[in-house]
Amino acid sequence: MKLVHSIAELQNDLFYCRKEGKKIGLVPTMGALHEGHASLVRSSVAENGITVVSVFVNPTQFNDKNDLKNYPRTLEADCKLLEQCGADYVFAPSVEEMYPTPDNRQFEFPPVSTVMEGAHRPGHFNGVCQVVSRLFYIVKPDRSYFGEKDFQQIAVVKAMVKSLGLGVDIIECPIVRDADGLAMSSRNTLLAADERAIAPHIYKTLSESVAYAKSHSVKETHDFVVAGINSVDGLDVEYYSIVDGDTLLDVKEWDEASHVNMMIEVLKSKLHCVTVTEANLNYMGSITIDEDLMDAAGMIAGEKVQVVDNNNGERFETYIIKGQRGSGCICLNGAAARKVQVGDVCIIISYALMDFEEAKTFTPKLVFPKEGNKI
Repeated sequence: MKLVHSIAELQNDLFYCRKEGKKIGLVPTMGALHEGHASLVRSSVAENGITVVSVFVNPTQFNDKNDLKNYPRTLEADCKLLEQCGADYVFAPSVEEMYPTPDNRQFEFPPVSTVMEGAHRPGHFNGVCQVVSRLFYIVKPDRSYFGEKDFQQIAVVKAMVKSLGLGVDIIECPIVRDADGLAMSSRNTLLAADERAIAPHIYKTLSESVAYAKSHSVKETHDFVVAGINSVDGLDVEYYSIVDGDTLLDVKEWDEASHVNMMIEVLKSKLHCVTVTEANLNYMGSITIDEDLMDAAGMIAGEKVQVVDNNNGERFETYIIKGQRGSGCICLNGAAARKVQVGDVCIIISYALMDFEEAKTFTPKLVFPKEGNKI
């Protein structure tokens, strides 16, 4: 992995990568990386010949100077994580490198850029478009990866790509959460202990609202969520919107939206009763799975999975790396290796976020391997 601070150096290297016919994936970040970012990087590594991760705290998207000042900066730790994930380049420019002259461009893509965060954080999405468009011009990626935690940001970036004709595929990746349900975010490190303790109640209430909405109106569901969050001492809703998933405009009735963004996490696939063939402590986490088993279950490298050990009752999450095809390999690596013994029988489960109506008819893949973990 190579750390680059210069635009010219990065572009020169990528020129030769393209000559070799390699696809380029870009993961834009502001650093202070965590497992959510890592999942984006692993997705890019699995789908592209070259993965570039930008680490740049962009001043033009902050409308609060204190927020910019206090934003965590951890480049050394970020590089260690990115190297483990298989990134090829870390692009960490200075503000002067990215903005040699002031960027006075104005971006507005109503309604997706003007509602919700667009209304509550004036100038934020303009700054996002300034830096992301510059990164696209610099890197010229085939694909760029964004987390669904920032759903509105994805909508704005897609609108910008279409408007400017940039020809970049925007890949949306699932939210990664801590064990208590809180979505992983670099800003979580700024929470005081008591704030971090109550934050998961937001996701808990939102999850409960999915079932509540089946038998209640949009307004009733809205009020249910606001009341549920506000009932926790220390939480106070600034705004909450139930919107059309395409326009991001508020809906008043469930049937008036082309796509209401009511998502539910469901079982996607399961490898049932596989046998652990190896436990490797000399590796930084993950589970290695025979590629034949991955294909049968519709699993991919870098995907988060839950592992359930039928012998000792352990349940834990990790991510997949690709094992030799036909080997029958089920190898737990790093910390995960401490939770199993060779010969244990495990279930490996993957999940997917999808629209509530789509989830009703979705059929998960259930795979029952034969002896030796063979298909």
